[in-house]
Amino acid sequence: MTATARPWRAIAPAFLSSRLGLLLWAWLCTALWPAKPGIWSPLPHLPALDGWARMDAGWYASIVRDGYAFTPGQACNVNFFPLFSWTVGALDRPLVGLLGEDAAFAVVAPVFSLACLWLALLGLWRLVTDGWGEEVARRSVWLLLLFPFSLFFSAVYTESLFLCLGVWAFAWGRQRRWALACAAASLAAVTRTVGFLVAVGLFVEYLAQRLPAEPPRSEPLSGPRVPKLDSDFWWFFATPLPLAGLMAYFYSHFGHVLPFLQTYTTVWDKRPGLRRLVDLLNSLRHADVPHALRFQNAVYLLVVFGTLAVVVLGRRKLSPGLVAYALLSTLLVMFTGFDASGRYMSVLFPTFVVLAQWLPAHQFKWALIAQVPLLLWFTWAFTQSVFIS
Repeated sequence: MTATARPWRAIAPAFLSSRLGLLLWAWLCTALWPAKPGIWSPLPHLPALDGWARMDAGWYASIVRDGYAFTPGQACNVNFFPLFSWTVGALDRPLVGLLGEDAAFAVVAPVFSLACLWLALLGLWRLVTDGWGEEVARRSVWLLLLFPFSLFFSAVYTESLFLCLGVWAFAWGRQRRWALACAAASLAAVTRTVGFLVAVGLFVEYLAQRLPAEPPRSEPLSGPRVPKLDSDFWWFFATPLPLAGLMAYFYSHFGHVLPFLQTYTTVWDKRPGLRRLVDLLNSLRHADVPHALRFQNAVYLLVVFGTLAVVVLGRRKLSPGLVAYALLSTLLVMFTGFDASGRYMSVLFPTFVVLAQWLPAHQFKWALIAQVPLLLWFTWAFTQSVFIS
């Protein structure tokens, strides 16, 4: 087996079994329970793909169809950063005349998401193999693909693209190819509103690599260890440029540099603080809250606090940049409302790397098996636009 073919063969079983299984399951769910009136359903006659175009997928399509719009006090698509929509919109042009704007977008977007997921897994394999070995890489791939919210990697959502950019940013950073790493981080910043944290973690990784080696304990310390910067440092000044360009666009069109913050806080009620945590905890015991929503909120809390615990306790099993990226991302989700916690945690691949190192063989197998029912339930919930987002 050649060195170039090996990652493909190692990743293929997990990728094909998980994605084909979810494709068939979502097809069945959509065929048995067609979309209710009012639910965005761009492919009603193609249930194999229609179920993957739900919830926020309509907002991403609207960016291509209508451009950005912003009205204070109303739900607007400025909350959704453009790279995913613009890329899919460029790829779906040949199909627009045949299928229409929304249908073409909904056909191309899942294919694009799966392609990005495949590239992300190749990057994850390279990153983890270089640092922790092939067995940890194999386990990390399986854990990520069977995570209960990994369904978003197949959907008309940004998760696969964001995961791909984040993984490759750190993989190239580990190889000290900082121009490519910073380019990936800069694109991640215009893929999702929290994408700038990839650049923050990457910069921590850069500084950690340039710390002088610790002297032997027998030798006295000569002073604090200070990173030794080199010419690659300047690449980090380029990482904010795409995001700055997007902010300039928003200002020129709407008079607001950060219009999505106003929409988040006024329309979607994502305010900094822990009030939402209290609401989630209260929802678990209120009889008037639907059982399905209680269950989802319980899983959200378990996933967020579980991720936080894994990153903190397993920090020595990761590089400093990966710890910073995962920790800051988790804290940001916690302090801005817990909404969509599952999919936000799905892209935090450092968590799966730690678990892949921790779990003994028999526990690893049962961990995978235990995730499958949750993955199937949340996939059904997504196709029905039930709570999950």
